[in-house]
Amino acid sequence: ICVSYLGFRQLDMPVVDVGLPTGFRVVQSDLDKLKSSGIADNYEVSKRSVTLYLDNIPSTYDLCLQFRVVKEFDVENLQSAKIEVYDYYQEDERCIKFYSLKYEVAELDIFCSKGDCTCIEDSCAESWDAKLQYNQISKQQLYQGACNLYDYVVRIEVTNVVVSGNHLVFSASVKSVIKPGKGNIQLNDEIEFWVNLRCETDLEVDHYFFVYGKKSIVYTDQRGHLRYRYYLQGETAIFKDYTRTEYGSSSALRYWGRYLWRLERHIRTRGC
Repeated sequence: ICVSYLGFRQLDMPVVDVGLPTGFRVVQSDLDKLKSSGIADNYEVSKRSVTLYLDNIPSTYDLCLQFRVVKEFDVENLQSAKIEVYDYYQEDERCIKFYSLKYEVAELDIFCSKGDCTCIEDSCAESWDAKLQYNQISKQQLYQGACNLYDYVVRIEVTNVVVSGNHLVFSASVKSVIKPGKGNIQLNDEIEFWVNLRCETDLEVDHYFFVYGKKSIVYTDQRGHLRYRYYLQGETAIFKDYTRTEYGSSSALRYWGRYLWRLERHIRTRGC
């Protein structure tokens, strides 16, 4: 497990809480080595997790914490476990990632409904945050993407995340609809975005994002109603909702926030 701090303030007591999958236990001698070497100040172990208390998390390099876990018994449907990194005295600022101890995660997604199966593109969604920060994307690309290249474009708030099989399932509330797509997404809809566990994603609970999406699968639910499932894979782009002031940490991002607001208003009132 490697961590680094991207913030600017001094951390009082960094904590790394590592969830343990069912059927596994930690090798305690490895934790003792972390403590004796000064990497960890202290640790706590329970059946569900290992909690490491650190003196600091560096911002200029990755601090790596290595320990082994041993399988005690087999579990049929082994679920992913969660890693949380936070400051003991400032728990509102935290990073959450999931990991899997399965020997492999399916590279190819197949979604089936009533005998009709669809293959999902195996590539992962792209983050555009760095491209916007360093002006590696143009206004024309954002406009043409919304109008011609992508099926739907929405602003969302992520409200929850759970693990389902080989996927993270992010629940989200739709805050604005720039382009409703085939699923006819509406304002205030509650929708789910599916992300394969092998893919890294910037989505976080209680944060706001733009989604430029292409992949939605239509299926029939148990009641016979048509539904849409949204996969954040293939040619899909995600970035923070820079129309919101809390994400305007630089002049470039504030510029894009103003432009995205104008772009949204233009498309909604005049179309493409």
